[in-house]
Amino acid sequence: MIKSISPSTRNLVLFVLMTAFLSVTDPIAIACSTDCVQPSENAAELVEMVLEKRLESRDNPHTSPAARELGNLLFELRESEAPEADEALCALFTFYLGEANDGDVLYQVTFRGRRLTPMLEKYRSAVPCVPQAFEPLLHREETRHMLLDLALGAIKKGEVIGVD
Repeated sequence: MIKSISPSTRNLVLFVLMTAFLSVTDPIAIACSTDCVQPSENAAELVEMVLEKRLESRDNPHTSPAARELGNLLFELRESEAPEADEALCALFTFYLGEANDGDVLYQVTFRGRRLTPMLEKYRSAVPCVPQAFEPLLHREETRHMLLDLALGAIKKGEVIGVD
């Protein structure tokens, strides 16, 4: 049975997302993907499309055409039940996509539940292999582990973090 998230867990999620934001803006903390795992071809294509729009929308993340396209791409992933959409969401969980988008991905990952556990564990030990241009969007290792542990813990308990 899926339960809604408690206020204390919601506060923890906000803290984690703020930490993730700080890790991306600190150039010393930017992750380096020396150890990476290759997503499936279809998932990698989806991940790269999302990351490309995220980079394009960085200067104006709320109103730019790229930001709207990013939102549309994430909506399509959300609506898809295809295995490549599952893997793309797990891979995207290791990148900073913006506070709201990160929250949406966290919700989708925990909503989809146990079937994503193996993929989340895979990306806990290594980041997805992506073109170098996207590496500045990677969460630093500590943040990635904290977020993945949060999601895996919620999934193990049958909880969903966030709201639809």
